[in-house]
Amino acid sequence: DPALLEQAAGNEFAARVFPIAPRGAVRLVLQYTRAVPRRAHRRELLVPLVGLPVVGNFTAFVSVHATVAGERFAVASHGADVDALNARLARAGVAVLDYAATAYRPEADLRAVLRFDAGDDAAAAAPGGG
Repeated sequence: DPALLEQAAGNEFAARVFPIAPRGAVRLVLQYTRAVPRRAHRRELLVPLVGLPVVGNFTAFVSVHATVAGERFAVASHGADVDALNARLARAGVAVLDYAATAYRPEADLRAVLRFDAGDDAAAAAPGGG
């Protein structure tokens, strides 16, 4: 089915999907990739969700790749198990924060904060480092 995604101002987007049969369902998948820069020994990802209307079936997958040895989650929203995420990050260098809900009304933005030690940061900046 046809769909139109328009960028309004800054990071604001509007989507139009048509045709939709009466009482029909629509599945809208929005995917983007973003490198999150390191600042003061941390990286923070924020996906704005507050203000969205109620979403029938909502699913979010955020794939996080470690950029330096020892990088770990300090905060992960939406009930994510930080210890489990850190175990996956340490073992495989990648972890997926996933969340699913039915009749979802966003009350908080999706947020992940990763931290690393100053020594790790210096090693990553050195020639041949991370």
